Amino acid sequence: MKQNKPKRKRRRNDEKKLVESKKKRIKEHYHSGITLIALVVTIVVLLILAGVSITVLFGDSGIITMAQKAADETNKAAEKDQADLDELNKYLTSGN
Repeated sequence: MKQNKPKRKRRRNDEKKLVESKKKRIKEHYHSGITLIALVVTIVVLLILAGVSITVLFGDSGIITMAQKAADETNKAAEKDQADLDELNKYLTSGN
């Protein structure tokens, strides 16, 4: 009977090692899968942000369009002010 105990211990140790190695492989596989999922989610989020940013910048009521409209209005106001100054200058130089 004493001879059977070391064999049982060896079997148990071998079984424990086998179970531990399987757990380790599963754990490594799980972590690599999470990394891949995180990468895909990150790429999707970046694509969504890029789409929203492009729309906000270049859309019909986007930042660039609004800036162009504001620049046009500023130029028109500057031309009007210059025309008013020219008219005032003519009035002052004519002597009236």
